[in-house]
Amino acid sequence: MKVSKFKRILFKSVCFLIVIGLLGCNSPSSRVAVPEATQNDVLIEGMGSSVRFWGDIEPKNLRSMITTKTQQMLVEDSEAFQKTISYLALSGGGENGAFGAGLLSGWSEHGNRPDFNVVTGVSIGALIAPFAFLGSEYDQQLKIFFTTLATEDLIETGLWNTILAFAGASALADTTPLANKIERFITPDLVAKVAVEHLKGRRLFIGTTNLDAQRPVIWDMGEIARQATPEALSLFRKVMLASAAIPGVMPPVYFVTHVGDDKYKELHVDGGVSSQVFIYPMGLDLSRYRSELSGHRTLYIIKNSKLAPEYLASKEDAFSVSTRSISTLIKNQGIGDLYQMKIIADRDQLDYRLASVGSEFEHDAKELLDREYMTALFNYGYQLGVAGYHWKLSPEQDKLNARKEK
Repeated sequence: MKVSKFKRILFKSVCFLIVIGLLGCNSPSSRVAVPEATQNDVLIEGMGSSVRFWGDIEPKNLRSMITTKTQQMLVEDSEAFQKTISYLALSGGGENGAFGAGLLSGWSEHGNRPDFNVVTGVSIGALIAPFAFLGSEYDQQLKIFFTTLATEDLIETGLWNTILAFAGASALADTTPLANKIERFITPDLVAKVAVEHLKGRRLFIGTTNLDAQRPVIWDMGEIARQATPEALSLFRKVMLASAAIPGVMPPVYFVTHVGDDKYKELHVDGGVSSQVFIYPMGLDLSRYRSELSGHRTLYIIKNSKLAPEYLASKEDAFSVSTRSISTLIKNQGIGDLYQMKIIADRDQLDYRLASVGSEFEHDAKELLDREYMTALFNYGYQLGVAGYHWKLSPEQDKLNARKEK
């Protein structure tokens, strides 16, 4: 017993000395951040200005974007364009993304899932979005992705990662496994199909957070795919990784940008930091484009979490209080985003339809990506979709229903 205790003390002491040593030799970052004065002028290396825009203001080229999209849709099918336009917004939610994947798959089985004109995704929703955009033929990939994942398929953790984090590294874990997973599923063929749909007037948008600017960024994934270059494929995958990069746990993703000959590196993290779910900026006034946006429009939102409060007798230590507070903050931020989208929908005459995990689902996750939990949640969402999901007409209706269930 004495030897064992000594070994534990020695081990902790060595780790402490390593941390102190690394802290002593830790040098400042060599990254050159984008100067504030030029943040609206930077371009992604090898790409034009149309692959992304700020997510909190109206894009400068909005009229051109809408006109191009409308012309493409009219060429593809003018009759269908005049009848209906469907939007799908996929939220963050970590392992709860299995709900959205299951609901979409069940919706396909039910037989009335639309071919969405616009799909948006944030965080785990960004990992679902390309498959949802391409339609039911990719449901099997969604099922595989969300019922076979485990924590080790997402991140690498361990003592060394913890030591590096204390020494000034950007995260507690390494996301190489997730990057490899994205590379496996986001194939050149898939990206080429996104480009084809983009040229038909359909749009796929993914959100990240520019940490330097403290602002959301919306990436036009179809425009990236349309470039049809190895650099475009790499950027497509990189945006998805950035949107899912939980700050602190996962390292941020760097994007090389330039203004003229001056090169910079932007720092991007999880899109959910700035918005848990989105359709388009609140300040974007579509009333000026009614002629281009004719037809019946419906906004479907899949919130990959529960909206009702979830009771948990919290522990009193600093870590437990902090994590519980952060999870509460994220939940309420997400609900606020849903109300904001309701305001947008009412203002711009979109039918509002909301889905979320119901309080009747009581399976508990044992770790970050609990395979058993995610399989159960996928099957739960699938059964709701097959039966014909009863979409809520407002966030308040969903919360009221949850209270009644309790």
